[in-house]
Amino acid sequence: MTPRLDTLWRAAALAGWIALAPVAAGGEPQGTGDAFERIDAVVTVANGPVVTLNRGATSGIAKGDTVLVRRVGRADAIGRVVRVTANTCVVELEDLEASVALGVGGEVLVPKSRAVPDGATAKGGVPEHPPWQEPVGEWAPGTPLLAPVSSPTAEERDPDLRGRVYTRARYTDDGDSDRTYARWWTGADVEWSNPFGAGGEFRFQGDASYRDYLTGTRSEDELITRVQRLSYTLGGRDGDDYRVEVGRFLHGVFPEFGIVDGVQYAHRFDGGSQLGGSVGFLPDWNDDLAPTDDLSTAIYYRWVNDPDERVVLAAGYQKTWHGGAADRDLIAGSFAWSPDDVTTVQARALVDYYDGTAVLESSGFEPTELHASVTRRFGVGSGATLYASYFDWPELLKDEFPVPPPETIQDQKVTRGGANGWVRVADGVTVYGRVDLWKDDVNSGDFEDLRVDLRDVLYDGSLFSTGLYRTSGSFVDGLGGRARLTHWIGAGSVQVGYDVTRYTQDAAVAGDDTTLQHVVGVAYDTRITDDLDLTADVEQRFGDDLDALSVGVRATWRF
Repeated sequence: MTPRLDTLWRAAALAGWIALAPVAAGGEPQGTGDAFERIDAVVTVANGPVVTLNRGATSGIAKGDTVLVRRVGRADAIGRVVRVTANTCVVELEDLEASVALGVGGEVLVPKSRAVPDGATAKGGVPEHPPWQEPVGEWAPGTPLLAPVSSPTAEERDPDLRGRVYTRARYTDDGDSDRTYARWWTGADVEWSNPFGAGGEFRFQGDASYRDYLTGTRSEDELITRVQRLSYTLGGRDGDDYRVEVGRFLHGVFPEFGIVDGVQYAHRFDGGSQLGGSVGFLPDWNDDLAPTDDLSTAIYYRWVNDPDERVVLAAGYQKTWHGGAADRDLIAGSFAWSPDDVTTVQARALVDYYDGTAVLESSGFEPTELHASVTRRFGVGSGATLYASYFDWPELLKDEFPVPPPETIQDQKVTRGGANGWVRVADGVTVYGRVDLWKDDVNSGDFEDLRVDLRDVLYDGSLFSTGLYRTSGSFVDGLGGRARLTHWIGAGSVQVGYDVTRYTQDAAVAGDDTTLQHVVGVAYDTRITDDLDLTADVEQRFGDDLDALSVGVRATWRF
């Protein structure tokens, strides 16, 4: 047994001992919180650090839940749910530089008491409503029971401080290439409502991270600090007809407009529609979000058909300057429609206007990004999502990213589409399927995935997943299979997984080379209390031209 495999098995034994020791001792599990359920989801809209998933309140998802977005060959992108509808949720990723493609799968960590997993056994009946948390108050005879309730004024409300503090660490030892990589993050996301008795809200989101690389005898390290949000907001509560935010913030209606150091204002009309705009400077979209003198102005209108927002239409325009020179004219649009409680239709579009001064793009309007999706549920534990996207590189003066070659800006247009579906075939048995197709000006590819989940079928308190997948790309084709067993105990769960893939490279690139690679992993989730979560994982990758060990830990404290 190699040293790395030996480390893996010892880590697996430790994770298993942590989970099973309370049972072996005849006592209760150490965690006092509610164990997590992992709700499967797929990315249907990707706007940089803001993505939309095809699961929502009907799956038990709520604002603040943690999200893991799976990225092939890369570490998971971690985020937090910031907005929820019946069938979708909007997620802000912690790492602004994380790139997520349309159709990528992920998981939402939801407390089991709230989660509604696809394969759960039907219990029947209507769940009992939890006890009311607020006192009913006085009621005089003759007063309607549903009489309007007046909201307390800002002076009558106490300040409310809430948020989360998190820390993450990951270490990777790539023995095949003689490299090691370590990264540590710690950050906070804080909301302080009514801090001065004037009804406003203070918001802070920031983190610090340390990275260390070692290749052979050469090492590099760096410490990065950044502030993603630091703002103060007035208005925006029920009954307010305005909202103004000052500081550093992510544009709310159109996150495509980016993070702004400035001010944004919105006026809310009686029916719920909004007219707003922003002005400020755009920090560099990199690790430390360094301030710049790149100016941005934006205006938008968001229309809703009724307070339930069954139909939402929005349009916006952003004008930017780089180094004092006019840079981007960006037109944005979005559409959302929920004709019933089981169907959601979404679409977003970005269109750049070129005035003839661009070097590579001709003058006129040029579509830059298009995203569209339809999600529908069919009965209990079944549903499907169709999605499509289009991407074209814009020509910009702002060069915070490595500038692509001219031929990429001119010709590299990527079209992607796919479908994701799940059907509950029996109590505890759910079948998942996914198909992705993509095409650019030179190449094309596809991805297919078929999986079966068995919940409480092998034994109570278990989830066994197994499936096959196939991928075809520009230079490499792959065929693989995976299996994962999740075992719940008390406030925690242990996941043990195995993945094997056979890759075949294009003969023109590597002489029709074939490699076989394996991944074995162990993860442990627990809710130590209702406010403190802990996750640890160990993963070993081995096989042809591959020998890498990765260890990670993540803790989140909510207050």
